[in-house]
Amino acid sequence: ELVQRGAASNARKSMPRQQTLPASQILSFGQSRRSLSNALSRRTPLSQTRQSASLVVGRATPLDASEMFTANLFAGSLFPWLGFLYLLSRKENGVNALTNFGFQFLLVFVFASIPASLIAMSQYDLSLSDVDWLHGSAEGLLTVTNLLIVAGLRLPTEQEQAQKGEERPTLLSALARPLGVFSLAIFLASAMTLFVENPTQAHDPYLWGVGNLGSSVSSSLDQLHLGGKPEPVNALSLPTWMVHWSSLIEWLAAMRLIWGLSKRTGIEEWKGLTWAMVPLHTSGLCACTYHWFFNAPEVKSLQTLQAATTLGGNILMMIAAYRISVANGWNIRTLLPFAGSHEQMKEHPKAGDDGGGESSGGGGGENLSKGKGEERTSRADTTASTTTSEAWGSVDGESSRSSVEAELVLAAKLTLVVGLLSYATKYGEPFLSSPFHPDLKVALAMVGIPTCINMAQWAAAEDDDGGDGLESPEASTSVPLL
Repeated sequence: ELVQRGAASNARKSMPRQQTLPASQILSFGQSRRSLSNALSRRTPLSQTRQSASLVVGRATPLDASEMFTANLFAGSLFPWLGFLYLLSRKENGVNALTNFGFQFLLVFVFASIPASLIAMSQYDLSLSDVDWLHGSAEGLLTVTNLLIVAGLRLPTEQEQAQKGEERPTLLSALARPLGVFSLAIFLASAMTLFVENPTQAHDPYLWGVGNLGSSVSSSLDQLHLGGKPEPVNALSLPTWMVHWSSLIEWLAAMRLIWGLSKRTGIEEWKGLTWAMVPLHTSGLCACTYHWFFNAPEVKSLQTLQAATTLGGNILMMIAAYRISVANGWNIRTLLPFAGSHEQMKEHPKAGDDGGGESSGGGGGENLSKGKGEERTSRADTTASTTTSEAWGSVDGESSRSSVEAELVLAAKLTLVVGLLSYATKYGEPFLSSPFHPDLKVALAMVGIPTCINMAQWAAAEDDDGGDGLESPEASTSVPLL
Protein backbone atom coordinates (compact mmCIF):
# COMPACT_ATOMS: atom_id res chain seq x y z
CA GLU A 1 0.00 0.00 0.00
CA LEU A 2 2.82 2.40 0.84
CA VAL A 3 4.51 1.74 -2.51
CA GLN A 4 1.24 2.39 -4.33
CA ARG A 5 0.75 5.65 -2.46
CA GLY A 6 4.28 6.73 -3.32
CA ALA A 7 3.77 5.86 -6.96
CA ALA A 8 0.53 7.80 -7.02
CA SER A 9 2.34 10.74 -5.46
CA ASN A 10 5.01 10.64 -8.19
CA ALA A 11 2.32 10.48 -10.84
CA ARG A 12 0.60 13.49 -9.31
CA LYS A 13 3.77 15.58 -9.39
CA SER A 14 4.24 15.00 -13.12
CA MET A 15 0.60 15.51 -14.11
CA PRO A 16 -1.40 18.77 -14.30
CA ARG A 17 -3.40 19.57 -11.20
CA GLN A 18 -6.87 18.07 -11.56
CA GLN A 19 -8.77 20.38 -9.25
CA THR A 20 -11.91 20.21 -11.39
CA LEU A 21 -11.97 16.47 -11.86
CA PRO A 22 -15.45 15.22 -10.84
CA ALA A 23 -15.70 12.82 -7.93
CA SER A 24 -17.19 10.02 -10.04
CA GLN A 25 -14.13 10.06 -12.30
CA ILE A 26 -11.73 10.35 -9.36
CA LEU A 27 -13.27 7.24 -7.83
CA SER A 28 -13.17 5.20 -11.04
CA PHE A 29 -10.86 2.21 -10.97
CA GLY A 30 -9.65 2.86 -14.47
CA GLN A 31 -8.33 6.30 -13.57
CA SER A 32 -6.40 4.98 -10.57
CA ARG A 33 -5.01 2.06 -12.58
CA ARG A 34 -3.78 4.28 -15.40
CA SER A 35 -2.11 6.72 -12.98
CA LEU A 36 -0.38 3.89 -11.18
CA SER A 37 0.68 2.25 -14.44
CA ASN A 38 2.16 5.48 -15.76
CA ALA A 39 4.05 6.02 -12.54
CA LEU A 40 5.48 2.51 -12.44
CA SER A 41 6.51 2.66 -16.12
CA ARG A 42 8.98 5.45 -15.32
CA ARG A 43 11.04 2.96 -13.27
CA THR A 44 11.29 5.22 -10.22
CA PRO A 45 14.35 4.22 -8.13
CA LEU A 46 13.40 2.17 -5.08
CA SER A 47 15.02 4.64 -2.67
CA GLN A 48 13.01 7.50 -4.16
CA THR A 49 9.85 5.40 -4.09
CA ARG A 50 10.38 4.63 -0.43
CA GLN A 51 10.83 8.30 0.36
CA SER A 52 7.72 9.20 -1.62
CA ALA A 53 5.87 6.35 0.05
CA SER A 54 6.13 8.17 3.36
CA LEU A 55 2.57 9.26 3.95
CA VAL A 56 1.85 12.94 3.54
CA VAL A 57 -0.63 14.77 5.73
CA GLY A 58 -1.79 18.05 4.28
CA ARG A 59 1.52 18.76 2.59
CA ALA A 60 3.92 17.19 0.11
CA THR A 61 6.62 16.26 2.63
CA PRO A 62 7.44 12.89 4.17
CA LEU A 63 6.04 12.03 7.56
CA ASP A 64 8.28 12.72 10.52
CA ALA A 65 8.89 10.12 13.23
CA SER A 66 5.89 11.11 15.36
CA GLU A 67 3.52 11.06 12.40
CA MET A 68 4.76 7.64 11.32
CA PHE A 69 4.31 6.45 14.90
CA THR A 70 0.72 7.71 14.79
CA ALA A 71 0.06 5.90 11.52
CA ASN A 72 1.41 2.65 12.98
CA LEU A 73 -0.82 3.00 16.04
CA PHE A 74 -3.89 3.35 13.84
CA ALA A 75 -2.86 0.37 11.75
CA GLY A 76 -2.21 -1.78 14.80
CA SER A 77 -5.61 -0.98 16.31
CA LEU A 78 -7.34 -3.10 13.66
CA PHE A 79 -6.11 -6.44 15.04
CA PRO A 80 -7.56 -6.22 18.57
CA TRP A 81 -10.82 -4.99 17.05
CA LEU A 82 -11.00 -8.16 14.96
CA GLY A 83 -10.42 -10.17 18.12
CA PHE A 84 -13.21 -8.25 19.85
CA LEU A 85 -15.61 -8.98 16.99
CA TYR A 86 -14.84 -12.68 17.15
CA LEU A 87 -15.31 -12.95 20.91
CA LEU A 88 -18.46 -10.83 21.07
CA SER A 89 -20.18 -12.91 18.39
CA ARG A 90 -19.82 -16.19 20.32
CA LYS A 91 -23.24 -17.80 20.59
CA GLU A 92 -22.84 -18.15 24.36
CA ASN A 93 -23.11 -14.37 24.70
CA GLY A 94 -26.54 -14.25 23.08
CA VAL A 95 -25.83 -10.93 21.32
CA ASN A 96 -28.50 -10.34 18.69
CA ALA A 97 -27.70 -10.14 14.98
CA LEU A 98 -28.15 -6.37 14.62
CA THR A 99 -25.75 -5.56 17.45
CA ASN A 100 -23.08 -7.85 16.00
CA PHE A 101 -23.65 -6.37 12.54
CA GLY A 102 -23.31 -2.85 13.94
CA PHE A 103 -19.92 -3.51 15.50
CA GLN A 104 -18.78 -5.34 12.35
CA PHE A 105 -19.87 -2.42 10.14
CA LEU A 106 -17.02 -0.39 11.59
CA LEU A 107 -14.76 -2.29 9.20
CA VAL A 108 -16.60 -0.59 6.32
CA PHE A 109 -15.65 2.78 7.79
CA VAL A 110 -12.04 1.68 8.24
CA PHE A 111 -11.56 0.36 4.73
CA ALA A 112 -13.47 3.24 3.12
CA SER A 113 -11.20 5.76 4.84
CA ILE A 114 -8.12 4.34 3.12
CA PRO A 115 -9.09 5.20 -0.50
CA ALA A 116 -10.61 8.47 0.73
CA SER A 117 -7.23 9.46 2.19
CA LEU A 118 -5.45 8.43 -1.01
CA ILE A 119 -7.78 10.55 -3.13
CA ALA A 120 -7.34 13.57 -0.85
CA MET A 121 -3.57 13.25 -1.11
CA SER A 122 -3.19 12.42 -4.81
CA GLN A 123 -5.80 14.81 -6.22
CA TYR A 124 -5.67 17.76 -3.82
CA ASP A 125 -2.39 17.41 -1.91
CA LEU A 126 -4.38 17.67 1.32
CA SER A 127 -5.19 15.46 4.28
CA LEU A 128 -8.60 13.82 4.49
CA SER A 129 -9.68 16.21 7.24
CA ASP A 130 -9.28 19.16 4.86
CA VAL A 131 -11.39 17.71 2.00
CA ASP A 132 -14.89 18.17 3.36
CA TRP A 133 -16.86 16.05 0.90
CA LEU A 134 -14.56 13.08 1.41
CA HIS A 135 -14.24 13.66 5.14
CA GLY A 136 -17.98 13.86 5.71
CA SER A 137 -18.67 10.83 3.53
CA ALA A 138 -16.20 8.70 5.49
CA GLU A 139 -17.31 9.99 8.90
CA GLY A 140 -20.91 9.30 7.94
CA LEU A 141 -20.07 5.59 7.87
CA LEU A 142 -18.93 5.83 11.50
CA THR A 143 -22.27 7.42 12.38
CA VAL A 144 -24.03 4.55 10.63
CA THR A 145 -21.96 2.10 12.70
CA ASN A 146 -22.92 3.68 16.01
CA LEU A 147 -26.59 3.96 15.04
CA LEU A 148 -26.71 0.27 14.18
CA ILE A 149 -25.07 -0.61 17.51
CA VAL A 150 -27.60 1.47 19.46
CA ALA A 151 -30.49 0.03 17.46
CA GLY A 152 -29.29 -3.51 18.15
CA LEU A 153 -28.71 -2.95 21.87
CA ARG A 154 -32.26 -1.61 22.24
CA LEU A 155 -33.59 -4.98 21.11
CA PRO A 156 -33.76 -8.06 23.37
CA THR A 157 -30.85 -10.44 23.54
CA GLU A 158 -31.34 -13.93 22.16
CA GLN A 159 -31.95 -15.29 25.68
CA GLU A 160 -34.58 -12.63 26.32
CA GLN A 161 -36.28 -13.45 23.06
CA ALA A 162 -36.37 -17.13 23.99
CA GLN A 163 -37.79 -16.38 27.45
CA LYS A 164 -40.54 -14.25 25.91
CA GLY A 165 -41.33 -16.93 23.36
CA GLU A 166 -40.39 -14.73 20.42
CA GLU A 167 -38.89 -15.89 17.19
CA ARG A 168 -35.40 -14.66 16.52
CA PRO A 169 -35.76 -11.62 14.19
CA THR A 170 -33.79 -11.55 10.98
CA LEU A 171 -31.22 -8.87 10.32
CA LEU A 172 -33.41 -7.31 7.62
CA SER A 173 -36.42 -7.09 9.92
CA ALA A 174 -34.29 -5.40 12.58
CA LEU A 175 -32.93 -2.94 10.01
CA ALA A 176 -36.51 -2.05 9.06
CA ARG A 177 -37.02 -0.38 12.44
CA PRO A 178 -36.77 3.45 12.62
CA LEU A 179 -33.13 3.64 13.74
CA GLY A 180 -32.17 1.13 11.06
CA VAL A 181 -33.89 3.24 8.42
CA PHE A 182 -32.20 6.33 9.85
CA SER A 183 -28.77 4.70 9.50
CA LEU A 184 -29.60 3.65 5.93
CA ALA A 185 -30.49 7.27 5.10
CA ILE A 186 -27.10 8.48 6.34
CA PHE A 187 -25.36 5.75 4.34
CA LEU A 188 -27.22 6.89 1.21
CA ALA A 189 -26.24 10.50 1.98
CA SER A 190 -22.58 9.55 1.71
CA ALA A 191 -23.25 7.72 -1.54
CA MET A 192 -25.19 10.69 -2.93
CA THR A 193 -22.32 13.02 -2.12
CA LEU A 194 -19.92 10.89 -4.18
CA PHE A 195 -22.11 10.04 -7.14
CA VAL A 196 -24.93 12.62 -7.30
CA GLU A 197 -23.44 15.83 -5.92
CA ASN A 198 -20.24 14.92 -7.82
CA PRO A 199 -17.98 17.55 -6.17
CA THR A 200 -15.02 18.94 -8.11
CA GLN A 201 -13.15 21.17 -5.61
CA ALA A 202 -11.28 20.13 -2.49
CA HIS A 203 -13.45 22.22 -0.18
CA ASP A 204 -16.83 21.44 -1.71
CA PRO A 205 -19.13 20.65 1.24
CA TYR A 206 -20.39 17.22 2.18
CA LEU A 207 -24.00 16.56 1.12
CA TRP A 208 -24.25 19.90 -0.71
CA GLY A 209 -23.68 21.66 2.62
CA VAL A 210 -27.33 21.14 3.58
CA GLY A 211 -28.19 23.49 6.43
CA ASN A 212 -25.28 25.86 5.83
CA LEU A 213 -26.37 29.47 6.13
CA GLY A 214 -26.49 31.45 2.92
CA SER A 215 -23.61 33.63 1.77
CA SER A 216 -25.44 36.83 2.70
CA VAL A 217 -26.11 35.61 6.23
CA SER A 218 -22.53 34.36 6.55
CA SER A 219 -21.20 37.74 5.42
CA SER A 220 -23.30 39.47 8.04
CA LEU A 221 -21.99 37.12 10.70
CA ASP A 222 -18.42 37.74 9.56
CA GLN A 223 -18.84 41.41 10.45
CA LEU A 224 -19.75 40.38 14.01
CA HIS A 225 -16.81 38.02 14.51
CA LEU A 226 -14.12 39.06 16.92
CA GLY A 227 -11.48 40.85 14.90
CA GLY A 228 -13.57 40.35 11.76
CA LYS A 229 -12.14 36.86 11.25
CA PRO A 230 -14.21 34.55 9.05
CA GLU A 231 -13.74 30.80 9.32
CA PRO A 232 -10.93 29.38 7.14
CA VAL A 233 -11.64 27.51 3.95
CA ASN A 234 -10.96 24.11 5.53
CA ALA A 235 -13.62 24.57 8.22
CA LEU A 236 -16.07 21.68 8.44
CA SER A 237 -19.45 22.11 6.79
CA LEU A 238 -22.59 21.77 8.87
CA PRO A 239 -23.42 18.20 7.70
CA THR A 240 -19.87 17.10 8.53
CA TRP A 241 -20.13 18.58 12.01
CA MET A 242 -23.46 16.79 12.42
CA VAL A 243 -22.02 13.33 11.73
CA HIS A 244 -19.20 14.06 14.20
CA TRP A 245 -21.53 15.12 16.99
CA SER A 246 -23.89 12.27 16.21
CA SER A 247 -21.11 9.69 16.52
CA LEU A 248 -20.10 10.98 19.97
CA ILE A 249 -23.65 10.96 21.33
CA GLU A 250 -24.53 7.56 19.87
CA TRP A 251 -21.41 6.02 21.43
CA LEU A 252 -22.48 7.35 24.84
CA ALA A 253 -25.92 5.82 24.29
CA ALA A 254 -24.32 2.47 23.41
CA MET A 255 -22.23 2.61 26.61
CA ARG A 256 -25.36 3.14 28.69
CA LEU A 257 -27.23 0.29 27.01
CA ILE A 258 -24.31 -2.10 27.50
CA TRP A 259 -24.14 -1.14 31.18
CA GLY A 260 -27.80 -2.10 31.44
CA LEU A 261 -27.02 -5.54 30.03
CA SER A 262 -25.21 -6.41 33.27
CA LYS A 263 -28.51 -6.16 35.14
CA ARG A 264 -30.65 -7.61 32.39
CA THR A 265 -28.46 -10.71 32.07
CA GLY A 266 -26.94 -11.00 35.52
CA ILE A 267 -23.43 -10.97 34.00
CA GLU A 268 -21.44 -8.21 35.70
CA GLU A 269 -18.69 -8.46 33.09
CA TRP A 270 -20.80 -6.37 30.70
CA LYS A 271 -19.89 -3.35 32.82
CA GLY A 272 -16.27 -3.93 31.89
CA LEU A 273 -17.17 -3.44 28.23
CA THR A 274 -18.66 -0.03 29.04
CA TRP A 275 -15.43 0.96 30.78
CA ALA A 276 -13.46 -0.28 27.76
CA MET A 277 -15.49 2.02 25.51
CA VAL A 278 -14.37 5.15 27.39
CA PRO A 279 -11.00 5.48 25.53
CA LEU A 280 -12.78 5.24 22.19
CA HIS A 281 -15.08 8.09 23.18
CA THR A 282 -11.95 10.03 24.08
CA SER A 283 -10.61 9.24 20.61
CA GLY A 284 -13.68 10.89 19.10
CA LEU A 285 -13.18 13.92 21.34
CA CYS A 286 -9.62 14.22 20.02
CA ALA A 287 -10.87 14.32 16.44
CA CYS A 288 -13.55 16.93 17.16
CA THR A 289 -11.11 19.11 19.12
CA TYR A 290 -8.62 18.91 16.26
CA HIS A 291 -11.34 20.15 13.89
CA TRP A 292 -12.32 22.87 16.38
CA PHE A 293 -8.87 24.34 15.84
CA PHE A 294 -9.27 24.02 12.06
CA ASN A 295 -6.76 21.14 11.90
CA ALA A 296 -3.92 23.43 12.95
CA PRO A 297 -0.44 21.87 13.06
CA GLU A 298 0.07 23.29 16.57
CA VAL A 299 -2.36 20.67 17.92
CA LYS A 300 -1.40 17.76 15.67
CA SER A 301 -0.40 15.84 18.82
CA LEU A 302 -4.12 15.23 19.20
CA GLN A 303 -3.84 12.82 16.27
CA THR A 304 -1.27 10.75 18.16
CA LEU A 305 -3.48 10.80 21.25
CA GLN A 306 -6.44 9.77 19.10
CA ALA A 307 -4.48 6.84 17.67
CA ALA A 308 -3.25 5.77 21.12
CA THR A 309 -6.71 5.84 22.67
CA THR A 310 -8.10 3.95 19.67
CA LEU A 311 -5.51 1.20 20.06
CA GLY A 312 -5.87 1.09 23.83
CA GLY A 313 -9.66 1.07 23.65
CA ASN A 314 -9.72 -1.74 21.11
CA ILE A 315 -7.42 -3.85 23.27
CA LEU A 316 -9.59 -3.24 26.34
CA MET A 317 -12.74 -4.09 24.39
CA MET A 318 -11.20 -7.37 23.25
CA ILE A 319 -10.29 -8.23 26.85
CA ALA A 320 -13.79 -7.27 28.04
CA ALA A 321 -15.40 -9.41 25.34
CA TYR A 322 -13.21 -12.33 26.42
CA ARG A 323 -14.33 -11.97 30.05
CA ILE A 324 -17.97 -11.78 28.95
CA SER A 325 -17.61 -14.90 26.83
CA VAL A 326 -15.96 -16.88 29.64
CA ALA A 327 -18.65 -15.73 32.07
CA ASN A 328 -21.27 -17.04 29.65
CA GLY A 329 -19.63 -20.46 29.42
CA TRP A 330 -17.35 -20.11 26.41
CA ASN A 331 -13.98 -21.85 26.68
CA ILE A 332 -10.83 -20.77 24.89
CA ARG A 333 -9.96 -24.44 24.38
CA THR A 334 -12.55 -24.52 21.60
CA LEU A 335 -9.98 -22.68 19.49
CA LEU A 336 -7.49 -25.54 19.81
CA PRO A 337 -7.30 -28.36 17.20
CA PHE A 338 -9.25 -31.50 18.13
CA ALA A 339 -10.93 -29.61 20.97
CA GLY A 340 -14.24 -31.20 20.07
CA SER A 341 -12.89 -34.76 20.31
CA HIS A 342 -11.26 -33.94 23.66
CA GLU A 343 -14.56 -32.76 25.11
CA GLN A 344 -16.29 -35.84 23.69
CA MET A 345 -13.76 -38.13 25.43
CA LYS A 346 -14.44 -36.38 28.71
CA GLU A 347 -18.18 -36.91 28.33
CA HIS A 348 -17.81 -40.57 27.24
CA PRO A 349 -14.86 -42.15 29.15
CA LYS A 350 -13.41 -45.46 28.17
CA ALA A 351 -14.81 -48.67 29.62
CA GLY A 352 -13.35 -49.35 33.05
CA ASP A 353 -12.90 -45.64 33.85
CA ASP A 354 -15.83 -45.62 36.28
CA GLY A 355 -14.50 -42.72 38.26
CA GLY A 356 -13.00 -44.92 40.99
CA GLY A 357 -9.45 -44.98 42.36
CA GLU A 358 -7.13 -42.11 41.59
CA SER A 359 -9.18 -40.88 38.68
CA SER A 360 -12.08 -40.13 41.00
CA GLY A 361 -10.10 -37.29 42.49
CA GLY A 362 -9.57 -35.69 39.10
CA GLY A 363 -13.12 -36.43 38.11
CA GLY A 364 -14.35 -34.90 41.31
CA GLY A 365 -12.33 -31.76 40.59
CA GLU A 366 -13.83 -31.54 37.13
CA ASN A 367 -17.32 -32.07 38.48
CA LEU A 368 -16.72 -29.43 41.13
CA SER A 369 -15.50 -26.98 38.50
CA LYS A 370 -18.43 -27.84 36.30
CA GLY A 371 -20.77 -27.46 39.23
CA LYS A 372 -19.52 -23.95 39.91
CA GLY A 373 -20.00 -23.00 36.29
CA GLU A 374 -23.50 -24.44 36.23
CA GLU A 375 -24.32 -22.64 39.48
CA ARG A 376 -23.16 -19.35 38.00
CA THR A 377 -25.08 -19.93 34.79
CA SER A 378 -28.20 -20.89 36.73
CA ARG A 379 -27.92 -17.74 38.86
CA ALA A 380 -27.45 -15.59 35.76
CA ASP A 381 -30.43 -17.23 34.05
CA THR A 382 -32.61 -16.62 37.13
CA THR A 383 -31.55 -12.98 37.31
CA ALA A 384 -32.06 -12.52 33.58
CA SER A 385 -35.51 -14.13 33.75
CA THR A 386 -36.63 -11.87 36.60
CA THR A 387 -35.06 -8.78 35.06
CA THR A 388 -36.57 -9.50 31.66
CA SER A 389 -40.08 -9.81 32.99
CA GLU A 390 -39.75 -6.53 34.87
CA ALA A 391 -37.92 -4.58 32.17
CA TRP A 392 -39.66 -5.78 29.06
CA GLY A 393 -43.13 -6.61 30.30
CA SER A 394 -45.64 -8.42 28.16
CA VAL A 395 -45.10 -8.92 24.48
CA ASP A 396 -48.05 -7.85 22.43
CA GLY A 397 -48.88 -5.66 19.47
CA GLU A 398 -49.29 -2.56 21.62
CA SER A 399 -45.84 -2.83 23.24
CA SER A 400 -44.30 -3.46 19.84
CA ARG A 401 -45.91 -0.32 18.48
CA SER A 402 -44.80 1.68 21.49
CA SER A 403 -41.18 0.57 20.99
CA VAL A 404 -41.30 1.72 17.37
CA GLU A 405 -42.79 5.03 18.46
CA ALA A 406 -40.04 5.36 21.07
CA GLU A 407 -37.40 4.89 18.35
CA LEU A 408 -39.06 7.57 16.24
CA VAL A 409 -39.01 9.97 19.20
CA LEU A 410 -35.38 9.11 19.90
CA ALA A 411 -34.40 9.70 16.26
CA ALA A 412 -36.19 13.07 16.29
CA LYS A 413 -34.52 14.09 19.55
CA LEU A 414 -31.11 12.99 18.29
CA THR A 415 -31.53 14.99 15.08
CA LEU A 416 -32.61 18.09 17.01
CA VAL A 417 -29.80 17.91 19.57
CA VAL A 418 -27.15 17.17 16.96
CA GLY A 419 -28.42 19.99 14.74
CA LEU A 420 -28.32 22.54 17.56
CA LEU A 421 -24.84 21.47 18.63
CA SER A 422 -23.56 21.60 15.06
CA TYR A 423 -24.96 25.08 14.39
CA ALA A 424 -23.52 26.30 17.68
CA THR A 425 -20.12 24.83 16.83
CA LYS A 426 -19.84 25.97 13.22
CA TYR A 427 -21.25 29.47 13.59
CA GLY A 428 -20.28 30.04 17.21
CA GLU A 429 -16.56 29.26 17.20
CA PRO A 430 -15.62 32.18 14.87
CA PHE A 431 -16.91 34.52 17.60
CA LEU A 432 -14.22 33.12 19.90
CA SER A 433 -10.53 33.79 19.69
CA SER A 434 -9.31 30.35 20.84
CA PRO A 435 -9.94 28.47 17.57
CA PHE A 436 -7.72 30.97 15.74
CA HIS A 437 -4.97 30.70 18.38
CA PRO A 438 -4.44 26.95 18.76
CA ASP A 439 -3.00 25.95 22.12
CA LEU A 440 -2.19 22.33 22.89
CA LYS A 441 -2.88 22.79 26.62
CA VAL A 442 -6.35 24.11 25.89
CA ALA A 443 -6.93 21.31 23.42
CA LEU A 444 -5.92 18.65 25.95
CA ALA A 445 -8.28 20.21 28.50
CA MET A 446 -11.11 20.06 25.98
CA VAL A 447 -10.45 16.33 25.67
CA GLY A 448 -9.57 15.53 29.26
CA ILE A 449 -12.44 17.24 31.10
CA PRO A 450 -15.29 15.45 29.26
CA THR A 451 -13.36 12.18 29.60
CA CYS A 452 -13.13 12.64 33.38
CA ILE A 453 -16.85 13.42 33.55
CA ASN A 454 -17.58 10.32 31.48
CA MET A 455 -15.53 8.15 33.82
CA ALA A 456 -17.09 9.74 36.90
CA GLN A 457 -20.61 8.86 35.83
CA TRP A 458 -19.73 5.18 35.47
CA ALA A 459 -17.85 5.18 38.75
CA ALA A 460 -20.98 6.60 40.38
CA ALA A 461 -23.10 3.97 38.63
CA GLU A 462 -20.98 1.23 40.21
CA ASP A 463 -22.41 2.26 43.59
CA ASP A 464 -25.92 2.77 42.28
CA ASP A 465 -28.30 -0.16 42.52
CA GLY A 466 -31.10 1.82 40.95
CA GLY A 467 -33.19 0.97 37.94
CA ASP A 468 -31.12 2.18 35.01
CA GLY A 469 -30.44 -1.39 33.98
CA LEU A 470 -34.09 -2.34 34.48
CA GLU A 471 -35.44 0.34 32.19
CA SER A 472 -36.70 -1.14 28.96
CA PRO A 473 -34.21 -0.14 26.25
CA GLU A 474 -36.99 -0.27 23.66
CA ALA A 475 -39.00 2.32 25.58
CA SER A 476 -36.11 4.68 26.32
CA THR A 477 -36.04 7.98 24.42
CA SER A 478 -33.29 9.77 26.37
CA VAL A 479 -30.34 11.29 24.54
CA PRO A 480 -27.20 11.09 26.72
CA LEU A 481 -25.03 14.19 26.89
CA LEU A 482 -22.08 15.13 29.06
